[in-house]
Amino acid sequence: MMRTSTKLLDDKQMWRRALARAHPDSGGSHEDFVWIQNVREHVCSGGVNQATSPPPPPESWIVHEDGRESFAEVADFGELTSKALYLVRQNRPHPIARILRLLEDCVSLPRPRREESRGARHKQCAYVAHLAGLYRKHRSEWYSLCEFLALSHRHLAHFITKLKEEQA
Repeated sequence: MMRTSTKLLDDKQMWRRALARAHPDSGGSHEDFVWIQNVREHVCSGGVNQATSPPPPPESWIVHEDGRESFAEVADFGELTSKALYLVRQNRPHPIARILRLLEDCVSLPRPRREESRGARHKQCAYVAHLAGLYRKHRSEWYSLCEFLALSHRHLAHFITKLKEEQA
């Protein structure tokens, strides 16, 4: 039986290539990217032969299976918007700050819609990054910030509308 020679399982260059292929910016999905990161951590930490299950998510967070970011069950749209604007006011000029400033005229609706209580889709985050012209190094910061701020579906829809208006 012939065997193909390959690199070791903990080869950094091979993991970097695999992660790059799975990244959403290069056509992969968010779930694939997170999964392969977990596999890398498992393999490189010496746990190749051990079967372990990931820890359960905190009870106050919902992880949507349809490509949405984690979102708190009792998240208040107005508070999340204020948190994002507060962050903008505390930091120096940055390409991402320009995007977040678009929330200044985004107010909660008198009768909250479902979009205010659902997490943003990863595709929405990527589309906003595209419309804003973020370079690759800022895109990963943007994705992390969307998750950190727990931006809702409506927040991202607002960004998309405003960025399209700027381009028109």
